[in-house]
Amino acid sequence: MSDLDPHPTSFAAELVDPAITRLVSRDASGAAASLLHRAGPVATSLTFVVPEDARAGATFATGLRTWKPDTLRIEVLAVAGHQDRRAVPAGPGAPVVPLRPLPRPLGGRAAVLAEAAEAAACEFLVITSADEVPFESLVPAMGHMWAEGCDAALVDPLTPLIDAGATGVPGADAAAKLATWLGPAGPVGRVVILRRWVARWLFNEVTRAIDPWEEIADRARLLGIGIVHLRAPEAR
Repeated sequence: MSDLDPHPTSFAAELVDPAITRLVSRDASGAAASLLHRAGPVATSLTFVVPEDARAGATFATGLRTWKPDTLRIEVLAVAGHQDRRAVPAGPGAPVVPLRPLPRPLGGRAAVLAEAAEAAACEFLVITSADEVPFESLVPAMGHMWAEGCDAALVDPLTPLIDAGATGVPGADAAAKLATWLGPAGPVGRVVILRRWVARWLFNEVTRAIDPWEEIADRARLLGIGIVHLRAPEAR
């Protein structure tokens, strides 16, 4: 064989596109989960979107006020229909969380998320689907986002989630899973965390599409982001 010809290899090379949208499965254990606790006075900032289907906004407000860590700056965007649009009611000594009104546009949940992405003043957008939010899981999820170089996180609800998706399996359609969790038919009680710039990329004028959620999945594939799926302790 000529020296100019490549020698045949005895193994099958596996090439992985580093820009492909990927899904990694993690839990609240490990050093990465506590990264934000060691980050300093104000680690980052979160904009919460008050869920459309919340049975009681007061439940959400109470849970948020009780949980709020000192290392996070927080605001809440409340869709039209919530009475108190000035600040989350606080008890004696409790921190007040800014609450800004969010107009309810035509176009359903996709339009609301597009409005929220544009209005958000914080670095991350936290999108919920119920009034019972797994607040204690948010900081570990964001820690894993930093450790894994991811720009989105799917946080399991308080109730164990029976997920038929191929979580963490190579070849799984991570973009489709993200779009499902964002959409109205996703798991009840789920939380999605997005970097603000990613949210604006995904939702910008998305209601012009025939199927907004398929459009969101296509944009996530094009963007090539990493997504952390933080499993609930019972789902390990």
